[in-house]
Amino acid sequence: MTAQERIGLRLMRKRVDLGYTQQEVAGFVGVRDATTIMNWECGTKDPATRYLIRLARLYCVTPDWILNFSGEADEYDDQFVSPYGGFRRKEDL
Repeated sequence: MTAQERIGLRLMRKRVDLGYTQQEVAGFVGVRDATTIMNWECGTKDPATRYLIRLARLYCVTPDWILNFSGEADEYDDQFVSPYGGFRRKEDL
């Protein structure tokens, strides 16, 4: 598995865990449509830095976590509070 694919898998798992659709994530981070989110999750493209920060905020993780530089997915799912703010679940919005 490539680094891009690992990043994509983390993004997809976090989105699904939080109950967001690709279209909802696209709207939050400010990309045109769900196709961009799909490309990130499939590992065909990486999100630009500005989108990476917005994803981290939405998913309550750090950009380092998304880039797979720190922690395992399960380590952050229930206890981590992002220094960037963010929401735990869609219902909390």
